[in-house]
Amino acid sequence: TGGEGALQAGVSFDGKGFYAGAWASEVDFGDDASIEYDFYGGYKLEMSDKVSVDVGVLQYNWNDSAYESVEEVYLAADVGFLSLGYNMDMDNSDKTYITAGIRFPFVEFADVSLHHGEFDTGDSVQSLNISKTLGKWNLSALVLDGVRHGDAMDSVSLSVDYRLF
Repeated sequence: TGGEGALQAGVSFDGKGFYAGAWASEVDFGDDASIEYDFYGGYKLEMSDKVSVDVGVLQYNWNDSAYESVEEVYLAADVGFLSLGYNMDMDNSDKTYITAGIRFPFVEFADVSLHHGEFDTGDSVQSLNISKTLGKWNLSALVLDGVRHGDAMDSVSLSVDYRLF
């Protein structure tokens, strides 16, 4: 949103490993697009308390007809405190995104993790994620590597979530 705040909302369902949901946010790309709305669904197999595999699909949409929707299929795995993921554009298998992450379970005040993502173009993104759940509330901060270069307005996200159910 060009450094401004954004109102976001989401709804999700999770049952016996299957999940589905929708998410929407205000956006500002400097054109007519003002809303992004996404749909997702998948299955997460918990093989043990430390190992899981997740497979699903995502669809990204915008209210501006100049943008075509994008559908991706993904595969992710968590093993202990490590995570790996692979996303592929369903219309163009050359468009991919690979992620790796590490969680720090010894940090007791919050859930803390570092992530690295690599696009097929060679572009990459790194982030620090910090979150804390308090009952039905979740407080989180996402800090992208751009903050190192003085780009805090587009590189920091703070959110407060409330779970109805």
